[in-house]
Amino acid sequence: MSADFPELPLHPEGTASELPASDRGAIAAALSASRVGEGDLAAVVDLGTNSALLLVGKSVDGELVVVEEHGATPRLGEGLARTGALDGGAVERTMEVLRHFVERMEINGVAPESRRFAGTAVLRRATDASRIIERASAELGVELEILPEEEEARLSHRAATLGDLSRDVVVVDVGGGSAELAWDAGRGRASIPVGAVVLTEAWLGLRGMDPVREGGWSGLLSAVSEAALELPEGVSAGRDCVLVGGAAVNLACLDQDLPTFDVRLAEGREVNLQAVSRWAGELAGMDLEARLELPVEPGRAEILPAGLACFAAVMSRIRAEKAKVTTRGVRHGLLLELLKGGA
Repeated sequence: MSADFPELPLHPEGTASELPASDRGAIAAALSASRVGEGDLAAVVDLGTNSALLLVGKSVDGELVVVEEHGATPRLGEGLARTGALDGGAVERTMEVLRHFVERMEINGVAPESRRFAGTAVLRRATDASRIIERASAELGVELEILPEEEEARLSHRAATLGDLSRDVVVVDVGGGSAELAWDAGRGRASIPVGAVVLTEAWLGLRGMDPVREGGWSGLLSAVSEAALELPEGVSAGRDCVLVGGAAVNLACLDQDLPTFDVRLAEGREVNLQAVSRWAGELAGMDLEARLELPVEPGRAEILPAGLACFAAVMSRIRAEKAKVTTRGVRHGLLLELLKGGA
């Protein structure tokens, strides 16, 4: 894989005390026992507006065990706020990532019928989404599906409530192109069309380009607050809240004042609404070089303020004064359903 697409670390190997003991043991055992072609492995790809994530795993005694996990930031949604269509360069970057992911599936011996590729807001929004869907099919033999908003919310909720966590939690998932909310054991779902990539491009500008709209940071905050009004007010009052997505994971590292970004230390980290808002504002006031000195992912530093602004607006609307961060997401929900036949 080229240097333009840095891989995320493997799923936490159990060295961090913050991880539940059941996760530590199962993940460490899976990594040590993993062999090419051994076991009934399944694999999924979550293709988002900013990131592309691969998850390979299996079911052991009814529990999901992660064998391999990779991520890249091809930013397929770059240009959406400006043109509504996919950018040629972004498509090429994404195709390279998908090729790499297919190679990993082959190396792990994942059968074709045990693979699933799903796109989220970027494919829902792009007027020419068929462009990459058709290329993925023709060049890679990949059937790239488009997840509806409510299905994305449901899968996020299912993933976030793995393990001992009660299903009666409110899950907020902020991505690059949309934000999803799920509650009432995943039966209640809502989505708003705001996300870290499209907001940054629209109000702040991406990769040195001028923003699409006037208003800067204050305009972005107003747009997010207005969009959040579409969500049910106060739905998190009296309930625990969980944050899903790359912006939340980076926030957890920032809030611990870590020397470097470490995904293993993000799981279960509790953050409060005041800290989310404060970090959004502080990062917005920094240039990119200054942000890169902080414990954040380089591929997310440019869009992180917008992602945190989304979390702050949604948390405020649903009256969540605090929340826990999870490193799990849609990909885990997809893999669970693939392994268990949707059960």
